[in-house]
Amino acid sequence: GCEIRNIPCRYRARARLFGNILWLIFGGLFLATRKSTTGRPCQVNKAANTSVSLSYAQLKTIWENDKASWKNTLSLQQGVYVITNTDNGKLYVGSATGRNGIYQRWQDYIRDGHGNDTGLIAIVKQHGLEYVQTHFRYTLLEHYDFTVPKDVVLARESYWKEALDTRKHGYNGN
Repeated sequence: GCEIRNIPCRYRARARLFGNILWLIFGGLFLATRKSTTGRPCQVNKAANTSVSLSYAQLKTIWENDKASWKNTLSLQQGVYVITNTDNGKLYVGSATGRNGIYQRWQDYIRDGHGNDTGLIAIVKQHGLEYVQTHFRYTLLEHYDFTVPKDVVLARESYWKEALDTRKHGYNGN
């Protein structure tokens, strides 16, 4: 399995409800995460890990057609995500820790294609918004409710940037 280091399982326990809500909304796209009350770091079962990976078009369609259910669910979650450019394989790792969490962050990407991220702004300027709409995919790597300290989420973002080498081979500049 894949070990998530330094993240107490008590933070993962709250994700179970979130995963179940998403599963109900999207008929099986999402699976609940492992529940633990030990407070110790835990192994995450890949088969039970909450997952979401959507193209720009899928994300935009969900926002337009089912905005209320997404807002209610994702605005209560902060997390780490990766944006994949399916044209060239480059990645951008980001985090959502603001007031409306993942919902607000992904809404920013739907609005302008870059969410004010320097590396992504350059792509939109060079290729246009239509390029992003055709080639970008949004994947949630980890999510937490707002009882988890922001520093934990930011540390996990840094971990994923390093693990996926997005500073050297992707769009992350920091």
